[in-house]
Amino acid sequence: MKNVMEDLGQTNLERTLLNWCQISTKGYEKVDITNFTTSWRDGLAFNALIHHYRPDLFTFPDLVGRSSLDNLNHAFDVASVKLGIDKLLDAEDMNVETPDKKSVMTYLMCLFQELPHSVVVTRGAAPQGGRVLAEATVSSPSSPRSDSIEAEIGIVSYRDKGLDTSE
Repeated sequence: MKNVMEDLGQTNLERTLLNWCQISTKGYEKVDITNFTTSWRDGLAFNALIHHYRPDLFTFPDLVGRSSLDNLNHAFDVASVKLGIDKLLDAEDMNVETPDKKSVMTYLMCLFQELPHSVVVTRGAAPQGGRVLAEATVSSPSSPRSDSIEAEIGIVSYRDKGLDTSE
């Protein structure tokens, strides 16, 4: 039973993280996020995600048409220097046919924790068409409340069901 619950949690985590990435990058030229591998290999999706929350850091259209390595290095450099996110990924490792899913997800979790955002929690088997339970605003790391996405999902789910989450 424990393995089933862990798998279900991972599925919900993946779906929520993917949904956040898709919503945050909607409308960005040449960015179409459908997964945690090939959608990220040209670097534009990472840059679009950063730009959505921090448009003051660079001009996104200037990146369209540049090489994948240039775009990947740009995103990782901006995230490192301006957002304080360690370079967990190398441009060369991402510029392959199928980048490592877990590595990409780990890096996206770092971005998720650093950037202010809203989370849309979904339920059901459909990764893009799932039923929306609730939306919750997650504070930035400098605020008193900086929960992990797993904790935020749990809080939203409990509140949606009318359960008391206070201690």
